[in-house]
Amino acid sequence: MRFNIFLPLYNSYQAIQKTFEHFLATKTTREKYFLAATIVLCVCFIVIDFIYLPLLEKYSALSRLHTHTLEEFALSSDSIQNATSAHLEQSQNIQEKLRITQENIALIQSYLKENTKEPHLNPFALMSELINFAKTHQLSLSSFSPHATLDALGIEGMGSFEEIVALIDFIESHRFFSVDTLSFKPFNDALIHFNIMVIDYRSKNPIYRESL
Repeated sequence: MRFNIFLPLYNSYQAIQKTFEHFLATKTTREKYFLAATIVLCVCFIVIDFIYLPLLEKYSALSRLHTHTLEEFALSSDSIQNATSAHLEQSQNIQEKLRITQENIALIQSYLKENTKEPHLNPFALMSELINFAKTHQLSLSSFSPHATLDALGIEGMGSFEEIVALIDFIESHRFFSVDTLSFKPFNDALIHFNIMVIDYRSKNPIYRESL
């Protein structure tokens, strides 16, 4: 059955072969070589046009796609690296700011702790210190005006300019004491009459300045 199916094809092949052999028998050797060269050229043309050129075109397209993919990958890598660097720098800045903030908080806590522990100005205790200071300097302290509720002490006296400056330095050497007001009035060529108001700037009373 299978032989009967392929028999017409086989007969056609035999007929074509006989026709081709008869065709070659009528040609000279030179014509046969020319015919062979023509067939080879046709085969080469078919191979180049229908096989090689499409493959070359596909290869070029794949090569361009590969190059474009590499470029995109390089750009993506640069973007990722830049983003990573920016994130790292931002993290370092945040950590540095956090460290500075923690240091400031520690300083504030230490300051508040010291403020809480150290007592406020006691005008009467400061009076004895000022009297002892005046004994070792050319100063005359004529009166004191203590303001215990306001953590302040008024001082009135007389002395040379240098000794008054030394007195102010002595007052300011106390951690939380400060000269709030200061007035001078010449007494003679060597002495100056002065009036000083000493305060504790941590005063519990926020309106003490208006009260003094």
